[in-house]
Amino acid sequence: MLRYRLRRLVSATGPTLTEIEVAAGERIDGIAARELGNPLQWWRIADANAALDPAQLCARPGRRLIVPVPQP
Repeated sequence: MLRYRLRRLVSATGPTLTEIEVAAGERIDGIAARELGNPLQWWRIADANAALDPAQLCARPGRRLIVPVPQP
C-alpha cells in the first residue's frame, strides 16, 4: 500500500513584518516565538523565505530572513 502526502505549495508573496539576521544557535521555532508570538508558526517564516527544508534557514549565522505579517 502506498501512502501519499499532501504537498504544501510554498509562496514567498505577502506582506513583510520585518527582516532579521539569524544568530548562532538560533532555531526557527525560537524565531517564530519571538517575532510572531507563537513557535508553531515557524512554517510561515519558512514559506516567506521559500524554504523546503526549514532547518536550512538557521544553519548559517548571519543569514537574513523575511518574517511575514502574522495571520490568524
